[in-house]
Amino acid sequence: LQMLYFNWMNTTLTDKYWPIFEVVYLLEIATILTCIIGSPFAAYGITHASPLHRNFRIIFLLVVFHMNIGAFSRLALIYNQVL
Repeated sequence: LQMLYFNWMNTTLTDKYWPIFEVVYLLEIATILTCIIGSPFAAYGITHASPLHRNFRIIFLLVVFHMNIGAFSRLALIYNQVL
């Protein structure tokens, strides 16, 4: 239950803990950007994995696509939290 509240806290609630939440936001953004930057390489590797059946490759590509949707939506949520 505490994790739910952490996802929706804005800066009016976190200003008194200033350096801690800035570091958390920075680490989270760095992790998300790493996933976004690495996803084309993962998609390229998945599409050229010849021993895998085509249906498995499509499923794995959909996982990468879903990861990008989640990463971009989390960036939008962080943007709204900080503003």
